[in-house]
Amino acid sequence: MDRVVLLWAHVEQAWIEAKQTGDDEVRRAAKGAAQAPGDARALLDKLQTCAADNGASFSQGTVWRKIEREVPRRQAQIALPPPDAAAAPRQ
Repeated sequence: MDRVVLLWAHVEQAWIEAKQTGDDEVRRAAKGAAQAPGDARALLDKLQTCAADNGASFSQGTVWRKIEREVPRRQAQIALPPPDAAAAPRQ
């Protein structure tokens, strides 16, 4: 689960950072990845099927809510510092 959260946080952060560039190709690539939540839902469908086939329980809703809750926290950890912070003199 942690890897899924980290991956999704990177996808979201890449889109945020790509919007600040003048390179159309970079923006298109990042936007395409950010608009693919269907891929994550398809993965959850597969996990639920696998769990059911093996007699285990799996709640997609619970997992999806955890992902949505954890992504912003992880995204904040991986975000680049704002340009003003990078240029500020060190004390």
